[in-house]
Amino acid sequence: MLTSLIMLMLVSSPQEPASLDTLPTKESYLVEVVTASEEIYDDGVYRKRYAPFTVSDSTGVVVLRIAAKYDRPAVIALPKGKFLLRTKIPALIEKFIIIGNSPTLKVIL
Repeated sequence: MLTSLIMLMLVSSPQEPASLDTLPTKESYLVEVVTASEEIYDDGVYRKRYAPFTVSDSTGVVVLRIAAKYDRPAVIALPKGKFLLRTKIPALIEKFIIIGNSPTLKVIL
């Protein structure tokens, strides 16, 4: 009886949804973007807060604005193409990336 109760609790527990920022597309590529971070004290624990950034397409139009992320860097899904990543914290940093060569990419700003 105890094992069946434990199994029921494991099956019925809510799963944490994946945190993914995305543009609507049929074929997406995952990009982990590591921005400058700072350690902050939040309700009894120290946490890492990663700086916000923007993603612009090849014409310079901002297509995504990513807010500050806590505890882990942002993971975004982008379609094939050339994009400009830009953050202003602590200073203006820009980096061009080309999506489509690999299904996953890690960018450090």
